[in-house]
Amino acid sequence: MKNKVVVTIADRDYTMVAVEDENYVRKCAAHVDQQLREIANIYKAKIIDLSPDSMVFELIGKPDKIDAFLKMFEDYEILEQCRTGVTALERGGMHQHMQKPP
Repeated sequence: MKNKVVVTIADRDYTMVAVEDENYVRKCAAHVDQQLREIANIYKAKIIDLSPDSMVFELIGKPDKIDAFLKMFEDYEILEQCRTGVTALERGGMHQHMQKPP
């Protein structure tokens, strides 16, 4: 018999359908939640989205930090990733055209 179990992973609720016992499904979901949070905390990443077949993280940092983050997922089949490279934004009010005349 299949069980429907609602679990929370990364602050989102998911309905799992499994033949396993409800407690086992909850224990597995708690483990996944703990692992994802630990990875996100180590790299100061933000978990943007999770689905049964994808994960989206937002990560800001130097290339070596991002490379180390991606190395953790080498055993998984990453189908797509996006890296913007070096991006710079000016702080508000610092540019000449935004300063008040004397």
